[in-house]
Amino acid sequence: MHAARTGNAVLAAITAIVAANVVLVTYVILSIREERAALLVSPASRKEPTGESKKEK
Repeated sequence: MHAARTGNAVLAAITAIVAANVVLVTYVILSIREERAALLVSPASRKEPTGESKKEK
């Protein structure tokens, strides 16, 4: 019976590791896609820093 419990613990650990890696890879892929989409949507509408504050204007 001890071997069955150890096998279940190992299976649970492997499942948790795989799930965590899936979440991590999905997050990285989505963040890269979002960054690319933001650059493609409107690169001209992004405001470039002018170097002066509102008080100086």
